[in-house]
Amino acid sequence: MNFIKRKPYFAFLVVAIILLIAGFLNPQKSININIKDTYLIVSRIDFCLIFSFIFGLFALLYLVLIKLRFNLISWMTFLHVISSVLGFALIVLFHYLIKDYSPKDFLEVLDGIDYNNNIYLAITILFFLVGFTQLLFFVNVFSALIRGRN
Repeated sequence: MNFIKRKPYFAFLVVAIILLIAGFLNPQKSININIKDTYLIVSRIDFCLIFSFIFGLFALLYLVLIKLRFNLISWMTFLHVISSVLGFALIVLFHYLIKDYSPKDFLEVLDGIDYNNNIYLAITILFFLVGFTQLLFFVNVFSALIRGRN
């Protein structure tokens, strides 16, 4: 816990590197994002590049703020790092839990649809929770800039 408070940039940097590796391993695959009636289809390489850039940017900003000795609020930093990294990991994990069912009988198809709808709902809720916790980062940065250096 103290490691995350002292070096939050490390977790974001590790996730950015893992995303880059994952994106280049199989760039032809696509990621389907379903939010209610809107379907977004994004290639895996684009998805990984965008989010590795975002996580890399968080890592860089945390590194700069810490090296310049700005006072970050420790609980906000911890909550932001944990919710961002674990939330993103859960979104990716839930994406792999989506069943790709082939129609056997009608009841199995309905069960598969029900199961996938629950997974999509969980992904959507996680997406908005992770997005909401990104506000903590901006509040933390602005409060550190207002309070000044050590």
